[in-house]
Amino acid sequence: MLLNQLGQFYEVARLRSFSKAAIKLRVNQSGLSKTVKKLEEEVGGLLLDRTRGGRVEITPMGREVLQHCERIFGEIDEIRAVTSRKDGELTGALRLAISDNLANYVMPDLLKPILKRHPRLTLQIFTGTASAIQQELLSGSAEIGMFYTSIQNPALKPEKLADVEFALVAKKPLRLEGLSSERYIGSRLVDYGTPYPALQMLRSLNIAPAEVLEANNQEVQKRLAIRGYGYTLLPHFMAREDIARGRLVRVRTRVQLISPLYFAVKKNRTLSRPAELFIAHLRAESGKFLKV
Repeated sequence: MLLNQLGQFYEVARLRSFSKAAIKLRVNQSGLSKTVKKLEEEVGGLLLDRTRGGRVEITPMGREVLQHCERIFGEIDEIRAVTSRKDGELTGALRLAISDNLANYVMPDLLKPILKRHPRLTLQIFTGTASAIQQELLSGSAEIGMFYTSIQNPALKPEKLADVEFALVAKKPLRLEGLSSERYIGSRLVDYGTPYPALQMLRSLNIAPAEVLEANNQEVQKRLAIRGYGYTLLPHFMAREDIARGRLVRVRTRVQLISPLYFAVKKNRTLSRPAELFIAHLRAESGKFLKV
């Protein structure tokens, strides 16, 4: 069994795709398939279940091998970081999976001092729904996830980071009492097993949207609201500038709308030095950008 074989299996398992892994590894897909097949012959069992449509599922034995691969290649990344480090400077990749509003409005300023102190550090950011972020963590594609939906997955370790204020906004002035007859712009309900945080907040105000436009990206939701397609509910840090400039008007509510923000890591996984640094920075500095 060669390290190269494990490395190629690792990428296919993480990406759930031979074609995507072949592109990332810059190898021929046919050769990649043969390498994984040879590894399966050596271990005496099926590691990956090739399904129709190119989707790859991991077998129980494959999950065990994947867990070992995560530790092996995590240690290799650490060795590379240690041997190339000088004067406390870190190298390697900081791999995050986060909600799009955080990527657009919080991360640029939050990450600036880290990247300035460690210029050789590379950054990989995935944005998506809470369920997609959890999959990134479980597959090992990301080390740290950040989202608003509480999670119950026993394989993940969540920690509440902060309370985030949300604002009801629209292009024109609206009264809270009349919102049930207005069009609501929200996330796709199909992406969530239960009502997502914004819907929960609307329900707490006794608002039942009569008509809904759905988008799985909050920047799109904001743009639709600015163009007058309806009202939406956004983190206040995301809408603050547009409210100040008159592009959006805030709908006043009787109570402050708050949602907890969580970050999570995979349980029993040794974090890289960049991930450890980011978590420490996140705990210390995020309050400056997420003030309620």
